[in-house]
Amino acid sequence: MVFCFLLISITSFSQDDRTALTNLSMEGRNVMNMGNLLGRPFLVDPYREIKGTAYFTDTFCNSSITLRGGKTYSGLKFRFNHFTNELHYRQGDSVEMIAGKEVIQRITFHQQINNQVRSTSFSNGYPFVDNNDGLTYYEEICTGKAMLLKITFKVLAKEQGLTATPLDKKFVNNYSYYVFANKKLERWRKGEEFILFMLADQEENIKAYIKSQNIKCKNQDDAQKIVSYYNTL
Repeated sequence: MVFCFLLISITSFSQDDRTALTNLSMEGRNVMNMGNLLGRPFLVDPYREIKGTAYFTDTFCNSSITLRGGKTYSGLKFRFNHFTNELHYRQGDSVEMIAGKEVIQRITFHQQINNQVRSTSFSNGYPFVDNNDGLTYYEEICTGKAMLLKITFKVLAKEQGLTATPLDKKFVNNYSYYVFANKKLERWRKGEEFILFMLADQEENIKAYIKSQNIKCKNQDDAQKIVSYYNTL
């Protein structure tokens, strides 16, 4: 395994970027041994002939990571592969690597959009559910003692149209939402009964909130409102 030492620095961030990173530990600015990510080379891009993208962002994005042992590092460049549910990073100037899922527990991407920093976090370590295991990364939509999580599944579909050939393929997005609370992880389902089951320790408060806000419990926005309220209790 090739070891490359990367000096972690936040000097290249804008003022907004630095503000977004102020909650990181001082240890996050130390030297990181990139070999500890147990990376394997990503030598040939298999998606070159496929329309759309397999990634959360095509380009490598300013990122901060938390390792399984709790150490935090910032100022790194990563991108997230939705198709394989894996994290890619640069080793040196040109070598693209895939990080071991068992190493990085959480990653936050800091994107500069319209002169503002948008931070999006993905994490793993949750209970097994459906076809997802403890190394599956979920996007964090709502965080706290209860969490609303999202998985974006990139699936391959044949391109349709008069000019399409049998070899034409494209990435299509499918989404699943999950609620993690009281050590349980369940795929989100419509209806008040499900959310009351997941947040049973505050059932009466949640019932009253749903009634007062006239929440129908029919979509992910409703779920986010309820989970956010639960986290204030």
